[in-house]
Amino acid sequence: MKSLAIFVVALSVLTACTPPLETRKADLEFGEATRHSLDSQIAYPDYRYADQTPETLPGINAEEIMNVHNQTFAEEPQKANIFNMGLMQ
Repeated sequence: MKSLAIFVVALSVLTACTPPLETRKADLEFGEATRHSLDSQIAYPDYRYADQTPETLPGINAEEIMNVHNQTFAEEPQKANIFNMGLMQ
């Protein structure tokens, strides 16, 4: 009798912790409408071309552009006096 009472208590505790079926279904579909609306706003989503390799502009052509971009951050920014705002020398 004691083991039956322990079984009933354990079963009631376990069933109280499980969410109903509707909640599980809602959790699986959570955010689906938002993802769909964001995807519909993108003209050319990446996943269309994910399996394709681009055939133009190899990386060697972009190397010089990347060097120029990286050199722009090599210079230290000049401190400006915020009180004269460039009006007085």
